[in-house]
Amino acid sequence: MRGKKSILYIFLCLMLFAASLGAMLYFGDTDTSLAVEHSEEDQNKDLPSGDGATENGAEEQTGAEEQTGAEEQTGAEEQTGAKEQTVAKAQTGVKQGTITSETAFRELRAQNDRIVVLDAGCGGSQDGICVSIEKASGQQLVKEKDLMLALATACQKKLEAEGIFVVMTRDGDQDVTADNRVYAANAIPADFYISLHAFEDQDSSVYGMRAGFNDAFYMQGFDNEDLAYSLLENATEAANEKAIGVFPVQEDSELRLLMIPGVRLDVGCMTNLQQARLLQREDYRQKVAEGITRGVLEAYENMERKDR
Repeated sequence: MRGKKSILYIFLCLMLFAASLGAMLYFGDTDTSLAVEHSEEDQNKDLPSGDGATENGAEEQTGAEEQTGAEEQTGAEEQTGAKEQTVAKAQTGVKQGTITSETAFRELRAQNDRIVVLDAGCGGSQDGICVSIEKASGQQLVKEKDLMLALATACQKKLEAEGIFVVMTRDGDQDVTADNRVYAANAIPADFYISLHAFEDQDSSVYGMRAGFNDAFYMQGFDNEDLAYSLLENATEAANEKAIGVFPVQEDSELRLLMIPGVRLDVGCMTNLQQARLLQREDYRQKVAEGITRGVLEAYENMERKDR
């Protein structure tokens, strides 16, 4: 009897132990599960949902791209503006004879394939050749400096229409020294230098056009004399004028200071009053300007052909 009680007692103890162990395991797993879930919730509070994260990321990327694009566009515009400003300063400085920046000239050369310097003879205190022409309203004094500036301006427009960048040694009634007239042409360096003048003769019956060149300068393949012939032939043909000839300039000519092809084109004899009257006419100057433009284009073709 006593043995049966002992067995029953041991069985009851085992049952109680098993029950206690089951409860501990049950409640322990529940607490652990809640801890894990709580931890994930806490982490998720700091993170946007999947769709929100994608949307915000796309917006940030788009914003960055737009900002980068705007910065690149602004940079390109600033660079273009800076180049245009540099060219404008160089052009203004050339006209005023005050440019000394080699960088400005290099910019000018880098941005233009073809550059011609046009020199309107005389200017300022230098009137050049002056003749008195009788008009219905009375005597009129005609000055070489005024006629040459008008002709140079007409040439500039026609050359620019052909895609040639033109530098004017003067664009008004300014005094320009011989050094300043050729300085820009050498410093750029320009392709051609064309100085426009008239001439005079004791014989008032002399008329026509002529061209002077620097015979002390020679460029391989294309030289001053080639340019002189191109300009004279085309100018006289366009104006239906007489060609007197091509000649070497004197030692005191500014052409002697050039290191590029350069020509002095005398477009008429002003002591011949008939020719002086012609030079006063805009339609006549337009014809001469057209001929000079053709001569320049022909010179470019010849120069490029000989460089091949």
